[in-house]
Amino acid sequence: MNVTDVSSRDGSALSGIDYGGFTTRLVSFGTHSDTAVVDVAILPDRENEGDETFTVEIQGSDVQIGEGTMTVTIKDNDGTNTKLSSF
Repeated sequence: MNVTDVSSRDGSALSGIDYGGFTTRLVSFGTHSDTAVVDVAILPDRENEGDETFTVEIQGSDVQIGEGTMTVTIKDNDGTNTKLSSF
């Protein structure tokens, strides 16, 4: 089994406000696996602020990885409530 450390870093999205960030998380890969899943909670808000980003970084690995950094975009979905009109 191979393991690596994964952490998040704020961009325009803020940890604890826009997403459930983490300082460091240990991720395990199976013996013959080349993928692992890291779940990150996206936190809802009512702010109409446009798309926001944060970064996920892979560090100190005993597995060969690509760039080691990925930017995640949280698509803005605020203000999409249906307007009700009276007749």
